[in-house]
Amino acid sequence: MKSGWLEQLYLKSYTVFCMVDAIGVKAALQNGTLSREKLVLLREAIDRLAESHSEVCFVSFADSLLIKSNWTVGHFRSDVSYTYNPEVFVHIIKELQAVYREVLGLDVYAILTQGTNEYYEDSLVHISSGKNHVSLNSLGVPFAQLMAIDTSVRIAIRAEEHGRFELYLDEHFYNSLRFRFEFNKQARPKYTYSAPMMDAGSHYYCAQLQEVLDNFSPDVKSKRVDVHEC
Repeated sequence: MKSGWLEQLYLKSYTVFCMVDAIGVKAALQNGTLSREKLVLLREAIDRLAESHSEVCFVSFADSLLIKSNWTVGHFRSDVSYTYNPEVFVHIIKELQAVYREVLGLDVYAILTQGTNEYYEDSLVHISSGKNHVSLNSLGVPFAQLMAIDTSVRIAIRAEEHGRFELYLDEHFYNSLRFRFEFNKQARPKYTYSAPMMDAGSHYYCAQLQEVLDNFSPDVKSKRVDVHEC
């Protein structure tokens, strides 16, 4: 009985969530530097990036972008394979950073989480036959953690507990990244936040994007996409 329950855990689909937020949108709107033409160019650039990552779902709303991907652990007695590749999200954020800077002249920050998702047997996104209902198929702790971390980060910055960073990573996602052996990942600053549906306090790590990229293990591959590609 116990072994069967454990096997089901290995066979379930898990999810990585990432929320990318633009910085300075309010000021840009007030200054009139955001135009429909720029926003369309941004949308087209994200379309091109999404086309190169068919395993990832991109959903834009307001000045934010939600990125999602499902992954599996697998089991030796099944045909389910190990597909977890969290580093690809950091590379995607690097591409998005370049897109937002070039098209809108704005920087971005990103929050990343991972864990179980109750829609574990469903596709990345559901679109109704009438094309007017979009479901992110997202219900679970890691999705709720995105907003909890975002709230905690804003409070911490206002209270000057820490400065502004490009990445805020839930500890489970951060610890799953493949870093160089000599990189002391635990030396990065981390802060407590209240994670919904979890009794114990959780932590998020603060980091700059290039620092994380520079310290990935040599076997981590990047998939760079030129934002000008047609």
